[in-house]
Amino acid sequence: MSLQTREHMRLQDGQYTLVRPLERSAWSDSFSEVWWLARSTLRQNEQGLASTERLIAEVRAPLTGATLTKQLQPMLRTLLALQGHPQHVQLQDMFSEHASHYFVFASPHGQTLGTLMQRNSLLEEDVRLCCLAVIESLHAFAHVQAQQGMASIAHGGITPHHVIATRSVFGPRWIVSQPSLLLASSVMNMRGEAHVSSSVFPYYPPEFQGQGGDTRADLYALLACAYHALTGTHPGRQRQDGGAIPQAQWLNANISTQMNAVLAKGLHPHPEERFQHPAELYQALGGEQRSLEEAHNSQRRVLAAAQSPAYQRQGVAVGAGASSAPSGKRPSVQTAGWPTPLTFEPAEPETKTLLPHPEDFPPLPALHEWRTALCWLGGIAVCETALLVLAR
Repeated sequence: MSLQTREHMRLQDGQYTLVRPLERSAWSDSFSEVWWLARSTLRQNEQGLASTERLIAEVRAPLTGATLTKQLQPMLRTLLALQGHPQHVQLQDMFSEHASHYFVFASPHGQTLGTLMQRNSLLEEDVRLCCLAVIESLHAFAHVQAQQGMASIAHGGITPHHVIATRSVFGPRWIVSQPSLLLASSVMNMRGEAHVSSSVFPYYPPEFQGQGGDTRADLYALLACAYHALTGTHPGRQRQDGGAIPQAQWLNANISTQMNAVLAKGLHPHPEERFQHPAELYQALGGEQRSLEEAHNSQRRVLAAAQSPAYQRQGVAVGAGASSAPSGKRPSVQTAGWPTPLTFEPAEPETKTLLPHPEDFPPLPALHEWRTALCWLGGIAVCETALLVLAR
């Protein structure tokens, strides 16, 4: 993490307090990204202060205000276009302090896939439904990028601790959190700087270096998470000479033949032999009952319901076992306990949004305190020299 930013530091005049760092990703000494768990203090009428959790992404890049805003604008457009999507975290604020740039997101409440893996409470059906939901999220992410005229860029945030199971009024739902902002903005692709250290990309393919890559890298990471959840072993630790990974059934005989085949294809050592499109993996995992495009068309109805006053009043209630059905049976995609597969679709043209456009944001200021300090020190030294000369 940066020297300026530390735990318990207050930002925005005390509106946000950093609790602890969650993930760190660095491409060089100048480009880095740190995700923080933070508390937001909001004043509520006469009820005093209320503290709520937030996710804050700290981005450090040696780019001045207008240049940085231009570089991050594609990513900002994507995040704003996904506002209201039930399977993505929501951007709430952005500002600059301490030579860093901060992006504030709502913190989803629930149990991460990693937590459920540690408890050994996942069955193959749970993992399959989780994969279907994440594929829909990635499809929405790529769809919005295409609408913005961008090439497909990897999400960069597919790990067991970034996929969260929550329970909403629509039933259990999987949310993808903490995208890699520098990666998704393509800043690193244009600079060509290789990734040097991270706790974010351990599930991505071996050839992935924190730059380049598209949705296919995310699909590999998703199946690597599924492999780990079903076998209890990270696939990277099982990689043999030539890059091959042992069959999942060799480590867990309870894995079905269909799932074993999906994992073998998706984690193939040769990229051209893997799944090349989200729809291909979606159908291989049993999403053939309704295609990914059909699921895409269903989003308008559910997104409108999620924005209704009744839904907002009820909020999200998280159960202790978000992956289990109350009756003890594992629900299928078609049962009422689980929502129908969802992907994002833009609202109708007549729908108006109060969210600002990325170009309406003021340029992020260029904060170079060290340059200012050097100027002050130089000025003081000149004044002292002049005083000594005059004193003689």
